[in-house]
Formats: sequence, C-alpha cells, structure tokens
Amino acid sequence: LAGGAVLLAACGGSSSSGNSIRPLVAGITIQDTSSTQRAVYFEKVSTSGDLVTVNLMLRTNMTETINGFAFTLLFDNTVFQVGGADTSMTPFGACAATAGACTVECLTNASEANATGELNIGVSLLGSPCTGFTTDTSTPEPLFTLGFIAAAEGTSTLRFGMSGSTGDCQVFDAGGNDLGIPCLDGAATLTATQ
Repeated sequence: LAGGAVLLAACGGSSSSGNSIRPLVAGITIQDTSSTQRAVYFEKVSTSGDLVTVNLMLRTNMTETINGFAFTLLFDNTVFQVGGADTSMTPFGACAATAGACTVECLTNASEANATGELNIGVSLLGSPCTGFTTDTSTPEPLFTLGFIAAAEGTSTLRFGMSGSTGDCQVFDAGGNDLGIPCLDGAATLTATQ
C-alpha cells in the first residue's frame, strides 16, 4: 500500500484512470503577398482543432478570362494530411455541374497525396463554347478551398510545386494557354502542436 501511495503521488496525485493525451491543434502562418498585383496565393480561411482550411486565391490587375487552372501543392504528409476539398465552389460553379454547354471538371489526387505529400488539383470547363469567368480587378477570386488535418506534432511548409520550365502552377485562357500568373506561397507554414 505504501508503494501504491508513492506511485500515486508520482503520477500527479490522482487515482483516475483517464487518458491525459492532449489533442493536436493546427495552425497556419502566411506572409503577406499583396505587393504582387497579379498572383495566385494562399489565404487562411479558418482553424478549428486539428483542421486548417485555406483558399487558393487569384488576384489580378487586369481583366482576364479564365477557363481552367492546374496546381501542384507540396507538404509534409507525415505532419499533415489532406482533409478534403470543397468541390462546390470554383469560379465556374460546382464540380461536375453543367455551365451552359460546358461541364465543370475537377480532378485531384487527394488520397494519393496523403501517401506522397504532393497534391495535384485541376479544374477546367469542358465543352464548347465555354466562356469561363472574367476576373474582377478590384476583388480577389477564390479558386479552390482545401482542408489539412494535423496527423502528428510538427511543422510543414505548404508550397506550390515548381518543376519544369513553366512550373506546376498554371492558369489557362480559353485556348489552353498559360497566362503566366505567378504563384506565391507566402512562406506558408502549417503547425501542429499539443
């Protein structure tokens, strides 16, 4: 009995058999990229418990017609996992919806991304004629919304993949031409703490 009292004191003085593991709390920091007038960038939407929600945003200083975009995002899949994509909100409408004579097509590799740390996103209008959406020079446009769930304590950068001469971050016009809009990650860092 005396040994049990010493053990009880060493464990915080409680005889409770409850689990004291604290849950993960997720966060994100993103540097301001507003000095670049024409860019795709990350915007924090919210954090809640172990979930971080971010928008991929488009800001432009000229009127442009957009018919599609494709991005590769890189992250540490041992610290964060893709928790979902909001396919109901793209500039063209919901994924798989009909927009006039066109269909909104969305492709992601979210399940594979959780094994590789490389998330590919593609959204475009298919059919003819497709008019796309015209950018508003006064208001940034959300392109896609993503959730990341903390899987382990630590930090992970969130950045655009940039392989090849044009990079893995492209915004297209109706002819499928890359409009050359730069993608800025704003040194985005996902954090998971207990």
